[in-house]
Amino acid sequence: MMARHLIVSRHLTHALAWARSLAGAVTGEYARLRRHPSLLMVLLAVPTIYPVLVASLYERNQVVERPAVVVDQDNSALSRRLVMDLDATQEIRVLRRLDSLEEGWSQVRRQQADLLIFVPDDFSRRIKRREQGRLQLWVNSGNMLTYGAAYGATTAVVGQLDADLGREVFLRRGMGTAASSERTAPVARVDRLLFHPTGAYGAFFVPGVLLIVMQQAVLIALAFSAGLQRETQPEEGRLSYTTLLGKALAQAPFYLGGTWFMATVILPRFGWSGPHPHALLALFAGFCLATIPIGMILANLVRDRFTAFQLLMLASAPIFLMSGFSWPLDQMPPVVRAIASALPSTPALLALRIMTMKTIELRVIGPYLIWLATAGGVWALLSFVVIRRSWQRIRLPRLTCARA
Repeated sequence: MMARHLIVSRHLTHALAWARSLAGAVTGEYARLRRHPSLLMVLLAVPTIYPVLVASLYERNQVVERPAVVVDQDNSALSRRLVMDLDATQEIRVLRRLDSLEEGWSQVRRQQADLLIFVPDDFSRRIKRREQGRLQLWVNSGNMLTYGAAYGATTAVVGQLDADLGREVFLRRGMGTAASSERTAPVARVDRLLFHPTGAYGAFFVPGVLLIVMQQAVLIALAFSAGLQRETQPEEGRLSYTTLLGKALAQAPFYLGGTWFMATVILPRFGWSGPHPHALLALFAGFCLATIPIGMILANLVRDRFTAFQLLMLASAPIFLMSGFSWPLDQMPPVVRAIASALPSTPALLALRIMTMKTIELRVIGPYLIWLATAGGVWALLSFVVIRRSWQRIRLPRLTCARA
């Protein structure tokens, strides 16, 4: 009984000593924040300035009024009707009518127009002779977003003009409106855009970028603080796991403040559709918690503040691209998919996509939350093992020399 009591007492003593060390690391981090405004600036600027900048860039939400130029050599009522229909769409704005293709090409080459439409001089005559009229269309596909808007709108307008002309022929023959429509278009297409009916790019893109901003805030702040401590206290050598965990706990209120700012201020202020802010806040907070162990591992590697930024500049873009948010995960090489599956950003971004576009029902997003929690747990265990081993490798020789 006495031996068991001694064991329990020893464990309790170790636990209290570790708790005091952890509390000292937390207070030390707050003292460092007071002494070094640059670290405080990182914690405040990344979660506030970046979201405002990103949301401002995509405030228009949709790509509209792509500039177009027209070379109308036919100049008939039908060609003018076509041009007016194009200009009436949300996606296209006809800038001017030109006299030659050379002028049109010059506009496209100088990126003053995304779309060049050429109407030949026999366009309406061929249609009146019941032949097929021909249009020539050049679309700048250097930007796939603007290409999709301009080309899609042009296709829709030309298709509607085809249907109208065919219906007018049958109406002149005395056929009823419904019958002429059925004869012109025997197959009726009913489009339903699921989950994201507006097709807006900002609502699709911005929430995911904001999540990655929080990832960068966690990784940069921890690595920057560790590098700063090694610069100012080089005699300490490697930082212990307790010290790095204390840094994370001290910085956690800033992470939560950043997520609150994004979920309750930025997204509603700029009109991005999505779930209740509390649901987004919970997801962002869970993601930050799962990201902290990765930040601790990176902080264990840096030698100074500059190394911190070098590591994170190298890692940030691949982490986002591998997540499956901007490119389908199943289209990536197996090795990349395996790496992406281990990163917390992958399940978090997939869950965020469902929450912003579909539903916040737990039965739907639950598997991704379990995935996120599992990834966070694995990284937490890995960070403990890696940091403890690297710290002990540095400390053991010093202990041996002291005894000698």
